[in-house]
Amino acid sequence: MSIGLPRLITAHRFRGSRDVAWHVHEGHELVLVESGSCVISCGDSELACAPGTVAVLPRGQPQYQRTAGETATCYAVWQAGDAVLPPRARTMTPPPDAPSLRWLRDLCDLASRPEPDRELCDALLLAVLTGLARLEHEQHRDAALHPALAEATRLLAADLAQPLDQRVLAGRVGLGSSQLARLFRRHHGCPPLRYQHRLRLRLAERLLQDPTLGVAEVGRRCGWNDLNYFCRVFARHAGSPPGVWRGTRRKRRSG
Repeated sequence: MSIGLPRLITAHRFRGSRDVAWHVHEGHELVLVESGSCVISCGDSELACAPGTVAVLPRGQPQYQRTAGETATCYAVWQAGDAVLPPRARTMTPPPDAPSLRWLRDLCDLASRPEPDRELCDALLLAVLTGLARLEHEQHRDAALHPALAEATRLLAADLAQPLDQRVLAGRVGLGSSQLARLFRRHHGCPPLRYQHRLRLRLAERLLQDPTLGVAEVGRRCGWNDLNYFCRVFARHAGSPPGVWRGTRRKRRSG
């Protein structure tokens, strides 16, 4: 049975110090705490929410929000789409720069217009839920890793423009260089340098789809300052130089 795509019921912002009385939504709800703090009772769950916390609240569950001082939230209520983000009561703490948080704020602003574009709201809602689901999956995956490996993986992905010094990376996560290499081979199938190389190529593919970026700029953002070297490396990976690869992708999309 198809569950269907999520459909927005309502999205708004809250600011104040008052508690929010017991109520029940006909759909699932996301609540992002932007400032202040609160505790949300939802069914049998008590969810403590600080700034940056996202509460996921399932439909049909009585809710009560105890607000601690001046607090600002934005929230969205939706129906269907259970397969995108399972609606069990819980909290999530995405990175502050996670696009899903920005999209949720944009959704609240868009839905608050006198005549909101419902199709655009639903599309933005789907992006929010998909992004949060992916972040949650990644956090669960990383929790199963050796803590030092998870941190090293995060550090590599955070700045792909910087060259890798395996000994420095190992020191930052409190391991020896050979021990870190063994962990990478066991969990990622390759040593740290090769893993960074893979991430750089994936980033290059994404950036090349932006027509405003030149090939040389893409190379620099991915850590290759030598344009000719970047073109050779990318051609070995993709089968054609970056400029040709970009043009082929563009033709496929327009065809």
